[in-house]
Amino acid sequence: MIDLLTLATGFFLVAGSVFFVATTVGMFRFGNVYARLHSAGKCLTGGALSIIVAAMLQAGSLAIFARLAIAALLLLATSTLGAHALARASHQLKVDRDSLEEDAYSQALEDGLALGDPSKRRGSTERNG
Repeated sequence: MIDLLTLATGFFLVAGSVFFVATTVGMFRFGNVYARLHSAGKCLTGGALSIIVAAMLQAGSLAIFARLAIAALLLLATSTLGAHALARASHQLKVDRDSLEEDAYSQALEDGLALGDPSKRRGSTERNG
């Protein structure tokens, strides 16, 4: 028979997985930087916290439980601060809300800048011959 602790652990693991899937869907479906930050900031934090709570339920000692609690608190603090910093930087740089349609890296690949060809880099100081 499954005990209540194992059932609760399974619930939090499934909930964390659902949050992670929601984050992935949000990152691909949302079209601008702010909506993607919202998806990453909220759902990813919820998923990670759910997984940490599941691990806390299965912790064998108080020391492991305390370490997981500290990790959860640090995750709560850093994920919100990181999302806020990225959103603020995007706003200050006046990132167009629909600017994620263009891929600057693919243009760099086409120009040969990202492939390591030193002759095509700006400011190249190579000598010929």
